[in-house]
Amino acid sequence: MKKFNIYSLLTASLFALVVTIVSCKKDYKNGNTATVAVAGEWVVTTAGDDGSLSPAYALLTYNTAANKADSLWIDDGNNYYGLKARINCNVSNLTFNANNADELYFGVQVTITDGKILKNAAIAPSSKDKTDSIYFKAKFTGDPVTYTYSGYRRTGFAGDDK
Repeated sequence: MKKFNIYSLLTASLFALVVTIVSCKKDYKNGNTATVAVAGEWVVTTAGDDGSLSPAYALLTYNTAANKADSLWIDDGNNYYGLKARINCNVSNLTFNANNADELYFGVQVTITDGKILKNAAIAPSSKDKTDSIYFKAKFTGDPVTYTYSGYRRTGFAGDDK
């Protein structure tokens, strides 16, 4: 009799636990940030008006903590020149700019002009996939050179990261 009571108690407890878990389950809705259309990983090169040209490297654009559609971070991970700044953006026009924004790697200011993202305007070099392109000009205080950044959204294929 004792075995039967313990078995019944365990079965009832397990049933109650399953019912509780199932009834508490909530559907998770995956949301997007306010800047999802302009955010991403980019493979870019930088050309200076002095004739300098960088190898390809990674650049990131991502939302700010405020998650508003009027600003985003641009960050090259200190890979080439050192560009990390909070800049203005217009998500509906896929454009961005900055006027004397604080650049956080070197403590200077940066002005970004002509910033734009063009949907499906680039062809990745290895996979030949269509992807978005990015383009902008940057001028840093204390540097006479204007830099032109151009590239494409990272596809995830290793051959396209060059």
